[in-house]
Amino acid sequence: VKLNNIKLKVHRVVYLMFNGYMDQGLLIDHIDGNRINNIPLNLRAVNQSENSQNQRKSTSRSKLGVLGVSQTSSGKYQARIGLNGKDTYLGSFLTISDAEVAYLEAKKILHINQLTKP
Repeated sequence: VKLNNIKLKVHRVVYLMFNGYMDQGLLIDHIDGNRINNIPLNLRAVNQSENSQNQRKSTSRSKLGVLGVSQTSSGKYQARIGLNGKDTYLGSFLTISDAEVAYLEAKKILHINQLTKP
């Protein structure tokens, strides 16, 4: 959206219209993960750590394409999960799927602010 030659993100405009304010430094999170679903009940103000917990897919930089999993120099797969800016090592595994399971199980426990499924 553009207002007085200023670009505004639609989800921010919708959030502010229905909530009236937002603390500085917070981000708007789409609870269902759908970035075009800007229904007010689908939007929440979160800090960066909470917003990262809602990540469902690996980034384009990921060599394996599996969230929370990387390959070690020995050929094994290690799982790590982030919380409050710190990585937690979850273990080393023989298969990608075992490492992914470990990550998803830890996500259920550690990412308590996550409102949606991974």
